[in-house]
Amino acid sequence: MPAPYSYLTKPGLRLLFVAVLYLLTGSATPAQDRPCATHTGPFMGRDGFHFCAGDEPVLLYGASLYPFWEHSGIRYRAKGWLREDFKPYIDMILDRAQAARLNTLRVTNYLDDSYFWDYNIVWGNVDYLVDQAAARGLWVILDLSTYRHWLEKKRVPNAYDPEQWRLFLQFVGQRYRDAPAIAHYSLLGEIPDSKNTGLNPEDYVEFYRQALEILHDADGGNHLISAGGLAYLDYDSGIPWEAVYSLPHNDIAAIHIYSDGDRTTTLPRVFTWARNNRVPLLIEEFGFQQDMGDAQRAAAFQAMFDLLRAYAASGMLFWNLGPEVAPVSYDVNSETPLVWEVILQNAP
Repeated sequence: MPAPYSYLTKPGLRLLFVAVLYLLTGSATPAQDRPCATHTGPFMGRDGFHFCAGDEPVLLYGASLYPFWEHSGIRYRAKGWLREDFKPYIDMILDRAQAARLNTLRVTNYLDDSYFWDYNIVWGNVDYLVDQAAARGLWVILDLSTYRHWLEKKRVPNAYDPEQWRLFLQFVGQRYRDAPAIAHYSLLGEIPDSKNTGLNPEDYVEFYRQALEILHDADGGNHLISAGGLAYLDYDSGIPWEAVYSLPHNDIAAIHIYSDGDRTTTLPRVFTWARNNRVPLLIEEFGFQQDMGDAQRAAAFQAMFDLLRAYAASGMLFWNLGPEVAPVSYDVNSETPLVWEVILQNAP
């Protein structure tokens, strides 16, 4: 596999950086001199392509929370959320997030193994995470893609039917509408190539249109909403990303970056759209496996941070903050010390 940061050696990167900086600074207006100056209220907002915490712009710098919990001789992933005694693991991840100088955690996959989507132990653990994050001054991105996994495991015929989502979205929006630690909801990321689902682009757009409206209404409009971190945008996948990003109640252009195509095609495309439409660009997920070796992996992380700064991303989150040490693991922890140091050095 080629080095995932090899594109940085290509001629013209310096010119790209200069061109992007010109876009960012050459057309600034007086209103942009102090972004977020007019934002008020306890919830995160946005001012054009900036996230706002109070009247100050903020860069969301963080990681996903996908468990790797070894407890009483058993290894838990998503099933950890089903246990009452999962809270010490949550505390450990929050401690590590603070030690890594992160300000955001994106919680994922918490419903994957639950028999009921409204199982009280799962949501009690999510509540605990949100409350403890608030106490530590951290934000939480509540990723709702886990409900698609739940629907698919239940063999629901069409997981992209908005009516299948209505009760769930109303439940979530009403439960967290008053929680200032929620940075935003992420509705449904990584939707597959339309050729693999039998859906046409119009089906995707209609799903997102209705689902965003349901969630916005349930939340009372307090929180930002992202349609979700999209992928497969570097080729003709049939994913109508521009139409989805343009929908009412979608506040963020979020993508996942793993391939060279994501870096060299998707990122500049979505950056241009986000700038033209004055919407925050969020890199909701990127990562590298440990089998690269710590030094090469650290260089790959640094190259990504450099690239994302060149494109003025409003948020950048890696997959994944956790204790696992294994060649195929994406986890970042103190046992990968060179990567850990890069995470510390790039904290905002």
